[in-house]
Amino acid sequence: MTWGRSGFRIAKSLAVTLILAFALAGILIAVHSFFTWISWKTTIEQEIDNIGGWVRVVEWSPSGDKIAVGLGGFNLTDRRGAILVYDSSGKMKWSYKTSSPVINVEWVSEGKYVLAATKAGDVYMFDSDGGRILWNTSLHAYLFDASLNPSGKSIAVALGVPTSGVYVFDVNGSVKWVRHSFMEAYDVEWSKNGKLLAVCYTINVPRTLGGLVIYSSSGRQIYSYNSSSEFWKASFSPSMNYLIVVHGFPYYSVVSYEFNGSSLGKQVSKAYLGGAIWNMFWLDGKLMLEVGYPSNRFFITSPSNLKVGISLDVLKGQLTASDPSHKGDLVALSSEWFEHYTGDHGSLYIYNFKGSLLWSTDQLNGGGYALSWSPNGEKLVVGTKLGTLYILNSSDFHYGAYFNGLSLLVGILLFMGLIILVNRKFPGVLKF
Repeated sequence: MTWGRSGFRIAKSLAVTLILAFALAGILIAVHSFFTWISWKTTIEQEIDNIGGWVRVVEWSPSGDKIAVGLGGFNLTDRRGAILVYDSSGKMKWSYKTSSPVINVEWVSEGKYVLAATKAGDVYMFDSDGGRILWNTSLHAYLFDASLNPSGKSIAVALGVPTSGVYVFDVNGSVKWVRHSFMEAYDVEWSKNGKLLAVCYTINVPRTLGGLVIYSSSGRQIYSYNSSSEFWKASFSPSMNYLIVVHGFPYYSVVSYEFNGSSLGKQVSKAYLGGAIWNMFWLDGKLMLEVGYPSNRFFITSPSNLKVGISLDVLKGQLTASDPSHKGDLVALSSEWFEHYTGDHGSLYIYNFKGSLLWSTDQLNGGGYALSWSPNGEKLVVGTKLGTLYILNSSDFHYGAYFNGLSLLVGILLFMGLIILVNRKFPGVLKF
């Protein structure tokens, strides 16, 4: 009899403890969801549809007081393009319309100037305060990539047909050197010290070929390597002891090589990550890869073993853009998805570097195709396919694990169900 009463008291205590725990969890979920909703509703939103539309690229100035925005679609036939500059609150300072999509913007001389490159091969240098054109040139070729040397003194441009090859300009607009090729130059990437330039070449007709060439900053070829697959991207590690190469069709792989300062050494690691790799980032020795469809994830790994790392997944739609914060604590991912094949929507995900999802929303007006963290990591700018620019504060993203509306509803229903169940089994435990 004594044991029975003791068991009942223990069961009663456990039931009450469990109910209180669920009540606390329900309250935390409710509070978290409320503040997440508030944080989204209070973000700054700037409509720019009247300027042109699709936001292709966004970039904060080094001082964090301005944002450069490049507009335009993904096709050369799209004649709508523009370069715009906003202040940090979302107020437009100036804009300039271009005859084709803007695909690259770079801040030059600590933010004094803005470099812009278009798909049709036009390169501009603007005064960042008023938008005055300092110089411009038309290369009359399909422009795939443009990159500012870390020294800030030269610009490399990758061109396709009809004048395939690499152009390197001085920041004052004069041509320093040119290297033509029968293959299209698809990507240009400077080393972190600015002394070397890696160029990826590719061609698909009459058969698929690719090549990697490393030039000195003066234009001297110091290494070349050809393959039967496309070369999409190459990146030197900050320590200059690795070179990472991304292959396109038909292998869609990423490979790390030892690098001795002038040529590739042995292959260190190789991985197939389930999708095409669209972008690469380095931070504190970590290699980060944006892996597109069908994988749709952001992969944090090491060049010594590309198969092992942390996977940050897009939960809805196709991954369209990514950016790690300069502080190395947060990663932003955006996606595009369609509802009943009629509406174009986007999602935004904020992860920490440990792989935990901190915050998310499905309320982007169109797929998010451009992301950029401010230099101090306090703000994130998001540009969408439908021409909306969002500026969000990073303090909104530090709520811990994210709960959406469905999670909140499930938590409330479980909480209510447990209360009813316990009250029916033990009428004296809970009194309402």
